[in-house]
Amino acid sequence: MKSCRLRVPLSLEEVQGLALGDLVRFDGLIYTCRGLFQRRVIDEDIYPPIDVEKMNVMMHVGPVIRKRNGEWEIVSMQPTTSNRYEKWGPKIIEKLRIRAIIGKGTMGRGTAEAMKRLGCVHLTPVGVAGALLPQKAKVEDVHWYELGPIEATWILEVKDLGPFLVDIDAHGNRYFTG
Repeated sequence: MKSCRLRVPLSLEEVQGLALGDLVRFDGLIYTCRGLFQRRVIDEDIYPPIDVEKMNVMMHVGPVIRKRNGEWEIVSMQPTTSNRYEKWGPKIIEKLRIRAIIGKGTMGRGTAEAMKRLGCVHLTPVGVAGALLPQKAKVEDVHWYELGPIEATWILEVKDLGPFLVDIDAHGNRYFTG
C-alpha cells in the first residue's frame, strides 16, 4: 500500500500504477455527479458541458453550496454511495473517458470490468469528514443548475483532496467483495 498525490487530469499510466489499498489525494479540476447527471448523459444522450480532457475525475457527491457575497461557498461535501449508480457505471466511464470515480462504498462487477477494460479506478473516502472536504475545494463553475443545487454539476478546483482508498483498481481487482 502506498500513499500518493495526483494532479488531474490523470494519465492512463498513473491509474494503472495504482493498487488496491493505495491512498490517493488529488489536485486540479474535478466535477460532481449524481443521478440526474448520469440520466442526462447516458439515457438522454446529452453531452455534459465539461472538458473531459482536463477533468477526468468524477465525484459522486451532492455538495451543499451557497452564494455568499457573490461567490459560491461550499458548506459541506461528503461523497454519496456509488453503487446506486451502477446501472450507468460502465457506459459513463466509456463515454466520458473517466480515469477515476470518487464515491462512498464501491461499485459492482460490471463497473469493475469496465474499469479494467478502459483504465479507471474507484476510490472511497477514508476518515474524511464532510465538514473538512470544503477546505480542500473551491467552486470554479457550475453547469445544469436548473436540476437543483444538489444535482447540478459543480466544477471544483481541489488541493490535497483526500485521502481516498483505491477499492477497484484499473486491473479489475476489488477491495470489497459482494
